[in-house]
This record gives sequence, C-alpha cells and structure tokens, in this order.
Amino acid sequence: MTDATNLFTSVPSILAGGLTGIRCAACHNDEDNEWVIVKGPEATRFRFSCCASCGTLMLENPEQALSSYTDTYYSFTDTRGSRIERVATRFRNRFERTGAGTLGRLISKIWPGPRHRSIRPLVAEQILPSFDKTADILDVGCGAGDWLKELRNEGFSSLAGCDPFLERDFDEKGITLRQGGPERFDKTFDVITAHHSFEHEAKGEALLASMRDQLSDEGVLIIRIPLAASYGWEKYGGHWVQLDPPYHACLYSVAGMTTLASRVGLELIKTVHDSTHFMVTGSEAHVAGLRSHTQQLANKRLPQKVFSRRRANMIANLCNMLGTADQAAFYFRKSP
Repeated sequence: MTDATNLFTSVPSILAGGLTGIRCAACHNDEDNEWVIVKGPEATRFRFSCCASCGTLMLENPEQALSSYTDTYYSFTDTRGSRIERVATRFRNRFERTGAGTLGRLISKIWPGPRHRSIRPLVAEQILPSFDKTADILDVGCGAGDWLKELRNEGFSSLAGCDPFLERDFDEKGITLRQGGPERFDKTFDVITAHHSFEHEAKGEALLASMRDQLSDEGVLIIRIPLAASYGWEKYGGHWVQLDPPYHACLYSVAGMTTLASRVGLELIKTVHDSTHFMVTGSEAHVAGLRSHTQQLANKRLPQKVFSRRRANMIANLCNMLGTADQAAFYFRKSP
C-alpha cells in the first residue's frame, strides 16, 4: 500500500496539510504523520491525520458529528423493508449464517448480508464450536437494533445491544438495549459484535478495552470496520464512500487494528475481507456528486445507476481475495 511520503501524489481528491504532530491512535507512531485535507459537500473541508507508519486515518474534530446522531440517522431508522423483503432477508440470513438453502444463496448474490456471514466461522471453522442459538450475544453500536431483531426472528434467545445515542434503555421481546457502552451490562457475553460502529468512536482504545472486559473467557469478539490503507482509499481518496466525514472518527488499517487489539489484551484469530459492490458504486456516486450518506447513498440502488454493480462486485471480490478490500471482519479472543 501507499506510504505517507508519496501519499499526496497518488491518492485523488485530497490536499496535503503538513505534519500533524499527533500520535496515531492505533500504533502510537508520532513521527512524520501528515494532515489529509478532504473536500466535502457544500465546500466543507475535513482534516484527517494520516499515520506514516500504519496508515490509520484520524479525523481532526470527531465531535462535529455528535449532533447528527438523531432518530433520523440511518442506523436508528427501520431498515428491514416490506414484508416480502423481510421474508427474503430471513432466507438470505439463514444461508449467510449456515451455508444452507438454495433460495438464500441466490438472494445473497444480489443482496449480500455480511453481518450474518461473519458469524458462520464461529462453528464452521471451530472458532467457537459451542456456539448455538442460546449464546449470549452483545451488539455494540446497535442503533435501533435491527440486526438483533433479525437474530431473534431466527430463534436466538439471549440478545443485547448498546449504543451511546439511544434515547433511553428498553427491553423488547427478548432483546435488551442500553444507552451507553458495554460497561452497562453486569454479565459477560459469548459473542460481542461491532458492525461498522467502532470507527465512529474517537476513543477506540477505551471502547475496545471495555468490550474485552465484557467478553467471556472463551468468547469471541467480532469487529467489522472500513479499512484505511485499502483499495477504496487509494483509488478514490476523498471520494471513498467509507471515509464518510464527520461520522467516521478513526479509520484503522489492518496493521493498526491488530496493534491496537494486542495492546488491550486481545489475540487476533482471523481476518476476513468482506467488501461488496458498494466500495465501488458508492465511491463512484461520490465522484458523480451524490454526497449524502443518510439520504441519497443510504439507498443502495441509486449508486448502481452510476456504475455497473456486476463490474463493481468483480472488483470487490478480487480485493477480498487479495486482502486489499475496504472493509473486513476481525475475530479476537482474550490473550492467554
């Protein structure tokens, strides 16, 4: 991947801003880190500190997004669709989780479900052989809890979620939701997940340590995040759809995430790159001037009109194979 010395001649749609003097949140490097100035919508500009060692990107003012996490933010809205879409989702989710079901397989080709696919290795690859539908599961950054509701519909019985931007605590038919972080629970969990929520937290090390504390001794932590130092960043730069300022406070590289986890006492078991066509279609939509994450780009069909989804899937699948994709699932357990 690109090193910081030639970053600004190889990555499009960004400006150089000089040395930052800021220590990397992931690897703690504080030498030669540079400002990356990204042109945002409506003439706004955002500055990220780019680590010269591991490539992690840190937003200068992550508090800019705090007022935007309202009930209109996409993760707090009901995204499960019509009754027909929900039925299709159940078939797809069953396939993604277990590998079984012809109809689910067909649906997943058109409409992949990486969240459910991320829990398949728990049993299939013996990462957590005892995993079943009675497992205690905590989803960190759960939003409105849509994924937990899908798991409940599949028969999972011990489900919990937490999010600092929930309006209040509440329990709903087998799902316990708490405002705040993992420390709100007085129990440990067999599986803790964070599906594209960890990058929203500016104090990632503290959150990761909190998740580790709530993990059972044999439990597994699954963190899915966008990746800096990836094809998406190097190809599209400031137009990379998962850069998403000011919502993404820290975008880790593979090396950065691994280093951070080791520092808080977590051992990496497995890394799975799981980019979809959206790495390309969403970024190409940004290039075309469609910038709104919560409105225009939340509708995944719109970017497909800008760039062929079939071709985008081919690019994403190749990047997944090569380990250069713009997102991945990391599997951790407590260090011995």
